[in-house]
Amino acid sequence: MAFSIFLCFFLRMRLRRFFINDPIADGQLSRCARLERTGRAVASWRAMGTNRRAEIKMSDDEVYTLLKDCKTATMATMHPDGSIHAVAMWYGFLDGVITVETKAKSQKIRNLQRDPRVTFLVEAGERYEELRGVEIVGTAKIIDDPDAIWELGLSVWERYIGPYDETQREALQAMLAKRVLVTPEVTKVVSWDHRKLA
Repeated sequence: MAFSIFLCFFLRMRLRRFFINDPIADGQLSRCARLERTGRAVASWRAMGTNRRAEIKMSDDEVYTLLKDCKTATMATMHPDGSIHAVAMWYGFLDGVITVETKAKSQKIRNLQRDPRVTFLVEAGERYEELRGVEIVGTAKIIDDPDAIWELGLSVWERYIGPYDETQREALQAMLAKRVLVTPEVTKVVSWDHRKLA
């Protein structure tokens, strides 16, 4: 009990010292003035956060360079119970848009047939000041056109395996058997590059 009384007294004195000469603590400001002062502080804090986000945003060219240089994307879809199904995927580009190939009966396709929302995350960097990434949000388009699948297959093959020639046709055909494509109709792109803070 004695300790509790001492602790309350101690905190009260520390707070009094902290707020000394503060017109809010001394009750010298009206309620409206206190609200106005608080509002200005919150607006200033929010503006600082907005400016920092703007500083680390990538240009369109920087986004494409990161997507081109990185090798793995995290693809997220929604399970029936609302939980997230996130998987690491190789990817290529179809008409300049990130696109993946996957088995036609895979879990991610079943999810997208029920709920077409999809998000891709591509990121790089080890230390905080090196972190950079792109989040691509959109509505998934499932493509089963053989010509488009072959085009994307070539893109993936050359990104991960090496230059393609006709001696590899059988291997590429086997890779694309019973596959479909998933490409997003993009609604939002979020990017960050912490190296810009240096």
